[in-house]
Amino acid sequence: MRPRLLASAQRMLKNDEEAKDIVQDALLKLWQLRDEPIQHPEAMALVILRNLCVDHLRKQTILRHSASPDSLPEEVVASQDARIARLMAIIPQLPVMQQVIVRMHHMQEMETEDIASVLGISEAAVRMSLSRARKRLRDIYNKQKPQL
Repeated sequence: MRPRLLASAQRMLKNDEEAKDIVQDALLKLWQLRDEPIQHPEAMALVILRNLCVDHLRKQTILRHSASPDSLPEEVVASQDARIARLMAIIPQLPVMQQVIVRMHHMQEMETEDIASVLGISEAAVRMSLSRARKRLRDIYNKQKPQL
């Protein structure tokens, strides 16, 4: 599986070292999903790899065309980090399938079609689970007081 992933990453990134790093990241993400019911692990690995490559290319483009992230005020960065940490702490409170779908969609940037294919469910079921999970996350997040 690794040679196929590496070839795909090299085609997308046009950089051997970056491709090797992205393949390692993809394999790590696949390993982290080892307890989930994945019907086609190689297809899942390719989807994860594609998403990581696209994300990497987007970041390169953004960095070329924007101000340095170091120019953001520390308060803004700290505030964003705190919100993300709060959300990450809430995710385990969701039902397992919703946790998986939220992680696949928002953290791995997978499309609903790809998630449906990997999990063996309909796209409508993925969209419904995402909607319910987001509502539940929003409700819990708004009820909690931030930890100071």
